Amino acid sequence: MQPPLPLELIISIVSFLVEPRTRKDAEINVINRSTPNIRGQASRDLLTCSLVCRTWKDVCQALIFRWIRIFCYEDMVDGFSFFHFTVPRLCKHVLEFSLVFSGDIESIPRWMDECLGRFTNLRKLELIYWSDMDAAVSFQLAQGIASLLDTINLKHLSLLFCDNFDDLLRILPACSATLERLTIQGHDGYTPTTVLTTPLAVRLEALRSAELYGLLNPFTQTNTIECPNLESVTILHYRRGPWGLPPWIPASITKLILQVSSTSGRLQFSRAVYPASLKIELNSLIGDVAWVTECINHLPFLNYLQQLEIKISSARNKFILPPSAHYEALCRLLQPLQRPTLLLHIIFSVDVRRCVDIGVADDIPTVGMLVLAAGTVSAMIIKHIADHTGEDRVSLVGEYPLAQL
Repeated sequence: MQPPLPLELIISIVSFLVEPRTRKDAEINVINRSTPNIRGQASRDLLTCSLVCRTWKDVCQALIFRWIRIFCYEDMVDGFSFFHFTVPRLCKHVLEFSLVFSGDIESIPRWMDECLGRFTNLRKLELIYWSDMDAAVSFQLAQGIASLLDTINLKHLSLLFCDNFDDLLRILPACSATLERLTIQGHDGYTPTTVLTTPLAVRLEALRSAELYGLLNPFTQTNTIECPNLESVTILHYRRGPWGLPPWIPASITKLILQVSSTSGRLQFSRAVYPASLKIELNSLIGDVAWVTECINHLPFLNYLQQLEIKISSARNKFILPPSAHYEALCRLLQPLQRPTLLLHIIFSVDVRRCVDIGVADDIPTVGMLVLAAGTVSAMIIKHIADHTGEDRVSLVGEYPLAQL
């Protein structure tokens, strides 16, 4: 009989079967057909290896259950009974936990707090609200989650499609000392009717990154949190009309990412911020880049920027290339920034789809215009071309160091 493989070698072999969690269609039922509410993103090979023997099973389970998504319906029993009654020992393997409320939740099991308390190694928690929830039920669930977070080191909290931000204020204090990343996404059609009030703002010392998708919610309009060490802020805003940054964003942030459309309202800086890096991701349906020019022209922190990145793309299959006049306007705006003490890098990219004539795309005046505008600035121009399979083929058009410009 052959001696068993060393545990270290088994771990090394199994690690090659771990796929990066990048595609939603990679979600599979990681248990059996009787538990369709629990999904993971383990490869089929990894599931097969878990059947070799007990040792292989123990090694594979730690990877199979590191990311779990549970779909909750009326009573939440179906989603959690497997972890609570059948194999509670698996809870310790879960590092990222996504909880989807996909039905009108009417009740929560009495043992829910006990079950949640077993996820002791949780590092990311994602709550996705696809349905309404009674206030009493929501309060009970938030209390159970807060009790769990009091005992673990949560790093990333994500709250999606939620219009009840009282839940967030119940949860945040429980992870205030460890939370490094916060993601908030509201409903597209949400219109605020009440102003969120809190007796004392939650102080998040460890928070380094905030991602806000949709600003029309009470959380982004009041001083609900304090995050003195926040470094990076990403904001998506597609609505018309003027808008501004949330009041709790500190002036000391180092990176600001704006995801907007050509019809978005103008960003108004009522408060001073001084990021060293600004990235503008413009979704332009007709090739109009005027929003970028308008934004840069009114930046109060232009003299503090070290890197400016502009990315233009379209959500439609057919993309109309920006006309030369728009590039020229951008160039005229960037020309005063030639002093070495200002911008060190300009990154400009255009996403072009296969339905656009590639020959025409190669003729766009990106390189010549931006090199002319750059002066003593180091400019990198990147062009993305997607083929008919949907996979991106990235072509580096040119990189121009200081000595060559």
